[in-house]
Amino acid sequence: MPIQQSYNNLISKTIIILNTIIIAISIILNDFQFESFKENMNIGPSINILLKMGAKSTTLIQQGEIHRLFIPIFLHLGLFHLLINNLAIYKLGFMIEETFGKVKLLIIYLVSGIYGWIMSSIFLYNVTGVGSSPAIFGLLGALFADIVHNHQEINKVKTYSFGLIINAIICFVLSLMPYVDNWSHIGGCISGFLCGLIILNKPKYQTNYTIIIKILAMISLIILFIVSIIALYNVKLDLFASYQWYDRFNCIETKWWSCKCKAMNLYTHEIIDIHC
Repeated sequence: MPIQQSYNNLISKTIIILNTIIIAISIILNDFQFESFKENMNIGPSINILLKMGAKSTTLIQQGEIHRLFIPIFLHLGLFHLLINNLAIYKLGFMIEETFGKVKLLIIYLVSGIYGWIMSSIFLYNVTGVGSSPAIFGLLGALFADIVHNHQEINKVKTYSFGLIINAIICFVLSLMPYVDNWSHIGGCISGFLCGLIILNKPKYQTNYTIIIKILAMISLIILFIVSIIALYNVKLDLFASYQWYDRFNCIETKWWSCKCKAMNLYTHEIIDIHC
């Protein structure tokens, strides 16, 4: 029994530890110091250090650096960013891992994390991004899929559903603040929901109806990835610039903050926005 208990929530704990180790490495590479609050208000390294470590950059991804769709899942802007995301993994990751197991948690986490950064690369071409937020939103989406498949087993399903909806609304509203990549969150949530529909069904509740849902979800997820990857390698700078809703959908200007958060990309020598 003690041996089994030691492996409880192994994947969630490993992700939290890995996130923490990687941000420590980023501080070391930043000459053992935090960047100025003006450049990085999250108490962390410079943006160019994060770029060197593999932060999302559409320009570099289009040049063949596809690892920038995976590595950003484990990179963070700073200590505040890390704390928020690790707490979310502690809550959502533990919940899914305890109920459905390690493999299913890992699949949802990686699939939604990668797709979230694909979507961000398409819609936020000139934005550098890092963070596990797309994967976390994927876990949130997967919990909605859990309701679809296994609502018979959930106590007070209406209360549970209402709580998830409120949490989702709060998260997406907060995503309209500066430094936050709303497109990656939406991509993560959608792919996490579809992934959850495919793998979170419990056998004792399986019917012809649930089988159809799983097949449709699998087809939808495959099409989503194919179309998005094609779009990623064909998207160009300022593709959506003429649409007024485009900027407002990702960040809303207020008297308390500005959505123009910029730095120099030392790889491409472009002025870039910084989101997480």
